[in-house]
Amino acid sequence: MKGKQLFTTISIEIGSLCNRKCWFCPNHYHQRPNEFMPLDTIKDILNQLKEINYDKRIELYIYNEPFLDKRLYDIIALCRKIVPKSTIMIATNGDRIKKASQIQKLFDKGLNQLQVNVYSNTKRFRFLSGLLMETTAKPGNVYDNTSPKKQVFSIEPKYDRKVTPASAKLGRFELSNRSGNVPSIPKPRMPLDRICVRPFRLIQINWKGEVILCCNDYYADVVCGNINEASVTDIWYNSKVLNRYRKSLLNDDRKGLKLCDVCSFTGGSYTHFIRRQWKL
Repeated sequence: MKGKQLFTTISIEIGSLCNRKCWFCPNHYHQRPNEFMPLDTIKDILNQLKEINYDKRIELYIYNEPFLDKRLYDIIALCRKIVPKSTIMIATNGDRIKKASQIQKLFDKGLNQLQVNVYSNTKRFRFLSGLLMETTAKPGNVYDNTSPKKQVFSIEPKYDRKVTPASAKLGRFELSNRSGNVPSIPKPRMPLDRICVRPFRLIQINWKGEVILCCNDYYADVVCGNINEASVTDIWYNSKVLNRYRKSLLNDDRKGLKLCDVCSFTGGSYTHFIRRQWKL
């Protein structure tokens, strides 16, 4: 596996819950236990990233709402201390944000990218927009500003009543059926003949330490390894499950791949780089 590209984003799901039940999210259809990733596990992951001099993005969420974790500020500080070259990001619904100082503290602790998704109404959107402008961070596309030295925020209105299961997008993000985990969004009649970039660019670790196939894998249906049993890099390069999926996806073949075969996500961008960098 030498020469294959390392992940450009690692998602660490520090907790299990979100306070919202949006119809386009699997959280609407299932109730998880109220649990948090042990701090020792988080430190172990960060120390592994330190060993490889990791300088890409660390996300502290998958399906969880980060502000439900009272350790959030301390975890961000740990990320900055242990993996200083990384770009640290969270996405939040903003429901727990009451004042600008809460946001500023995130950036003071070392956060680089803050994505605020507003699901309530215009009034709430304007309120949070005002608070964000009081901080030292600058507005912009968080995904285009990857740097440990930048502080960027983006705020998205996602309360549009026109958004339906037939909609193509939610804000500027593609709306999908989350690999069949959102029943109200139809599955494709046949598996899409398309590559998907996620297993080649992102590694996702849920709050139990399971490395799951991608951010759609809400129920951990396709576990590629466990961080309590193997290292991040070992799982990324050597997981038989992950490499089997990659091999099929490189051939634009989702047939027979659990989750992928019913997924409506069109696959993302940078596919030409992936085809050149990955040959299994």
